[in-house]
Amino acid sequence: MYTLNCFKQSKQIEKFYDLYHKLYLDIWGNYDNLAIHMGYYDSSIKSHEESLLRLNEIVFDIAKIRQNDLVLDAGCGVGGSSIWLAKLKGCQVIGISLAKKEIKLARKFSKQNKVNNFVKFEAMNMINTNFPNNFFDVIIAIESTCYIINKLFFLREAFRILKRGERLIIADYFFNNLYSLKERYYMHCINKESSIKLCSFEEFENLMKLSGFEDIKQYNISSNIRESYEKGITKLSKLTETVTDPLLKKEILEEKKRNSLELFCLNKKILQYGIVSAIKI
Repeated sequence: MYTLNCFKQSKQIEKFYDLYHKLYLDIWGNYDNLAIHMGYYDSSIKSHEESLLRLNEIVFDIAKIRQNDLVLDAGCGVGGSSIWLAKLKGCQVIGISLAKKEIKLARKFSKQNKVNNFVKFEAMNMINTNFPNNFFDVIIAIESTCYIINKLFFLREAFRILKRGERLIIADYFFNNLYSLKERYYMHCINKESSIKLCSFEEFENLMKLSGFEDIKQYNISSNIRESYEKGITKLSKLTETVTDPLLKKEILEEKKRNSLELFCLNKKILQYGIVSAIKI
């Protein structure tokens, strides 16, 4: 049986979840969209809030989700994407997360948004679920596979519970080929500071093939999320001027440092943000 050791240290992840809830929900006021992920910017976007929902749209368009699909949101956070999808498509969604606090909030928000008949949330390990074989029509994972140390465990589990001929869609961070010691050092810092474990797209594609997936496609959207980083860093800078709690101010400064490092690596093309799709043939 797979264990939580397949993830980065669970206490670190829980700490990050708590910080993100505090920053992106309580302080930034993202209660309308409940998004705790990057925003996608194009010519149609007029606000950061719109960019968050635009990323959902891009992911779900690639997934080609239909009303009669059963969708798994693997690493669902506080349920923002699941709730938005249920409201948009009227399909059935199951969201899972390691964090019980997130699941409690997701259930609360689904009731507030009157989609609790369409969406179900469970505290569950996404690399070792209790779902039967060939159960889901679509599996989406938005910025959650980055926390898994052995990504093959998740991909094999996704292959097991996905119906034949159906779709896996992942939106996440990857690193490009690292040719210098300095580039590898930067990536080591990102993994350490953000409690994640990134791999290259090439490595991830090979793991998908090894798990049995075919028709693998990648969409590099790094240029579309750059502005999300820039606005986030500006917002964090302003927050440090107004927040009086010294512990919260320290956490905000640490988050700004992480975001600045990731943006630097994104601009240097050490880091990339991509959407990956695959089919269980």
